[in-house]
Amino acid sequence: MDWSEEDKTLRICRQITHHRGTLVFAPPKGGTKDDPKDRYVPLDEDLATRLREHMRVFPPVEVTLPWLEKDGELVTVRLMFTTRERKALNGNYSTTSGRRPWRPSASSRR
Repeated sequence: MDWSEEDKTLRICRQITHHRGTLVFAPPKGGTKDDPKDRYVPLDEDLATRLREHMRVFPPVEVTLPWLEKDGELVTVRLMFTTRERKALNGNYSTTSGRRPWRPSASSRR
């Protein structure tokens, strides 16, 4: 995502995904090389303040990954959210040890 502190709009212009076992940058979901389908999200002042504070505590980190495919052109961007090792986030950080993080409640399993 791209955002400047003066801006009230967050631009989602890439995602991190896998191609043949390698993390790569790609257009947002549904986008293509020719039509990336960037998304624009308005921010209210409270969320902008929280984002500024996050960036103060955890400054954005430059990360270089290939574009679209394992052997694609290398692209370097500053990421606002990274692993504790200051690398691009991957699926391992959105699940708990590879398991689904959300389980059905006990009442829905009956």
